[in-house]
Amino acid sequence: MPRRGINANPDMSPTSPWFIRRAPTFSMQVDQNTYYTIVTMDGSTGDVLGAVINYPYETQDAIGYHPLLQARNRTSPVVFVAYRQSGRTSSVSPKWTNIMAGPDSGAQFDLSSFALDQQLSGPIAMNVMPVNKDPWAAQQRIDQRGPNFCAQFISEALGKASETFIQRFDRSGMDSFLTVGFSSSASSFTVCCSEFTYVDSVETANPLSDKTLGAITIRTQPDIRITRANGGGGGNSDRLYTIMAVDPSTPKNALSTPERPYTLWLAVNVKESQGSIAGVGTANNVLGYAPTIPAPQSPPHTIYFFLFEQSGEITDATQIGPKYSDPLCADFVLGRCLFQITNFTKDYGLKLRAASWITVVNDAYARYWMIKSGQVEWDICAGQPKYTIPCLRPGELAFAKARVTEVSAGSTLTSSIRRVVLSCFVSLACLIVADVI
Repeated sequence: MPRRGINANPDMSPTSPWFIRRAPTFSMQVDQNTYYTIVTMDGSTGDVLGAVINYPYETQDAIGYHPLLQARNRTSPVVFVAYRQSGRTSSVSPKWTNIMAGPDSGAQFDLSSFALDQQLSGPIAMNVMPVNKDPWAAQQRIDQRGPNFCAQFISEALGKASETFIQRFDRSGMDSFLTVGFSSSASSFTVCCSEFTYVDSVETANPLSDKTLGAITIRTQPDIRITRANGGGGGNSDRLYTIMAVDPSTPKNALSTPERPYTLWLAVNVKESQGSIAGVGTANNVLGYAPTIPAPQSPPHTIYFFLFEQSGEITDATQIGPKYSDPLCADFVLGRCLFQITNFTKDYGLKLRAASWITVVNDAYARYWMIKSGQVEWDICAGQPKYTIPCLRPGELAFAKARVTEVSAGSTLTSSIRRVVLSCFVSLACLIVADVI
C-alpha cells in the first residue's frame, strides 16, 4: 500500500491504525533557541504511545513510538501534547521512561507530574487525531499474544454477503474467530496434455483477503481452531458445536439457490478443548467433507465455513440430510443439494459463533478430477494450452504442425478444423473424421 500522509485535526474523519503505524513528524511555531518535549498518548486509556525531547533542533526519542492498536468497535483519540523545556536536556529520568514504556503506562503515567519533574512549562500546544479500529490492528494484537478482536470484523464482512440464508443469520452471537487450515500434500499428474507438479503447502482461509485458492489446495478436510474474542482459548469441555461448510456458487437452481446452498461438510456434536476443535472424524460427520471442484469457465466459488454452538447433543443426526435436502436431488448429492440451512439451524437451536470463507477457482487438479470422474475430456480441456487429440509428444507436435501448414496452404481452415487436422497426422483417428472434414 502506498505511503499516505495524514495531518492530525480534531475535526477530521477518523483514520485507522494502519495509517499511523509509523512515528509521526511534528510541525509547529517555535520560539528561537527553545527546545520542546512532545508526548503522544492514547486519550482513552492514558497509555503513552511515544515521546520526543529537544524538538525541533536536536529531536530524539525519549521512548520509541508505537501506534494505537485500536481493534475495538469504538473511536479513540490520539493526543499530542507539547511542553516548553527550560533548556536542552540530555534524557528523561529512568523513572519516567520505565513508566512510559511499561505495558500499563496509562494506569501509572501522570502528565502533570511528569511535566513538573522534567521542569517543563505548559502545555503550550495540543492536537488530537481520532482513530477507528481496523483488521491490521486486530492482527497485531494477536501477534503480540493479546486479545483476539477479529470476530467483529468477520461479522461485519459477513453481513455484506448477498446470499439470503446468510442475511437471515443472527450475527449478534459471533464472539469467536474461526481458523480454517488446509494442508495439501505434494502431487504430480498429467491432464490436458500438460504435466503438473505441486509441492506440500499449508493455507489458511482469510475472509478479509482477496486471495483465491485452487481446488487442489482444499481437497482434504481442513483443520479447525477457534479463538475467543476476549483472548481466551475456550476450555469449556461441555460445549458442543456443529461445523458446516456450504457452497452457494454451485450451478444455480440445480444444486443451490441463494436461500438453499449446497452442503460440502456437516459435522455435529463436536467438542471444544482449550480452543481447539479436536477429533472431527467419522463419529461426528453427518456429511463427510466433499470439496468444491469448480468447472472450467466457472466463476469463482465462495465456500463458507460456519461454527454453530448447539443447545444440546444432537441424537438424530442421520435424519438431517434427508430431512433438509431436496428429495428430488440426484442420489449422489442427496442430503447435500438445496439444503434448507435456515430451517435446520432454527429447528436445532443452533447459535452462530464464528464464520470464515475462501474463494476457490478452477485449476489443473479440478480438470484432472473431472476427467477421472468420467466427464468428457474435450469438454474439460478445450482451450487449454498444449491440448490436442490425442496428446502429442514434442517431436510429434513439431511434425504435425508442419503437415498442417502444408495441408492448409492456399486454403482457409477454421481453428477447430485445424485442430482436427493436427490430430490426424499422429493418429488413425483421421480416417474416422476425414469424411467430416
